[in-house]
Amino acid sequence: MFRVSTLDLENLPRNDQGKVDFDKDFFGKESFLTVSGQLNGETYACALSKIYTFGPTFRAENSNTSRHLAEFWMLEPEVAFANLNDVAGLAEAMLKYVFKAVLEERADDMKFFAERVDKRSRFPSGALY
Repeated sequence: MFRVSTLDLENLPRNDQGKVDFDKDFFGKESFLTVSGQLNGETYACALSKIYTFGPTFRAENSNTSRHLAEFWMLEPEVAFANLNDVAGLAEAMLKYVFKAVLEERADDMKFFAERVDKRSRFPSGALY
């Protein structure tokens, strides 16, 4: 893992014990960057044609909203010698597979959610983000 900091590395704030004071940092504490598998994935795709990576992803942009995740899990396909249409087709096929599997194999779970989700209150203030 890589350490993530927005502090000025030439003028680090220090606490009484002389250690770095991460209270002044973006996250308010010591933070680490997760490593993406994309670089390895690109190499593997050259040998295997189609691969995907699934793992944590870190976004460093500062945002003061409850709807902005600094870290999330992402599925990243890598396809050797593909164009945008090829990758879009792969993404579409994957989504169709997932939706079909959920509808066929998890009907009880879908019924459970349908009974407990208030369909009238979709998003606060009509916002989709």
